[in-house]
Amino acid sequence: MLKQKVISLLLKSVATPLFLGLATFHLAHANLLEPEYQQATNPSIPWASSTEADNFFDATHLLDMRQGSILSDKVSDFRSMGYETATGKRVNFNKWYSTKWTDFRILWMTQIDKQNGFIWGFSTGEKGVKYNISPGLTLGFIHQRELGKNMSFTIQGTTVIGGWLKEKSCMADYGEIGGVQEVNCRLAASTLEPKETLKYLLNERPKEDSMLMVKFTYLF
Repeated sequence: MLKQKVISLLLKSVATPLFLGLATFHLAHANLLEPEYQQATNPSIPWASSTEADNFFDATHLLDMRQGSILSDKVSDFRSMGYETATGKRVNFNKWYSTKWTDFRILWMTQIDKQNGFIWGFSTGEKGVKYNISPGLTLGFIHQRELGKNMSFTIQGTTVIGGWLKEKSCMADYGEIGGVQEVNCRLAASTLEPKETLKYLLNERPKEDSMLMVKFTYLF
């Protein structure tokens, strides 16, 4: 009966908003309690015993593997946009913001002991003519402690080194009035002064992959 309730609770948890930007992984799957308890709650992951954990490959589990990110999606929205010049020529953004490779991310958790795990992974980055998403390194930890027969405490944190999205500028010819000036490519036809448009160039870090979470779990 307890096993049925535990499985039901885990299935319900998977439906909640996922952390770390993971598409298919929830912390309930990364249980670091006794192997017998882990197998009962989630038999799909081969959790290592204290002896097996000495082997790096046995102690390491894939958490997430996906192509695409919030920053990559933000850039892709520009591809269908564009503007017309004063002469009526259409300028499409697709050639500036297209890419041959979409940012690819992969994440693992290496079990250190029955209560602690090391989270690590990387992203490949992507680039186009007018933007660049740099490769990133994800590092983090997870600690889970059993407080009682059906109660546990979990704390987890991750951070990303690199992975920044940086947008490049264009050089535009404003004729006899303005001459050739540096401008934000997307805002070259706006009413803003060319110098002002540079303030809106994208320069963002991957916020969705940096987090700190504390959770109490009670199984009933």
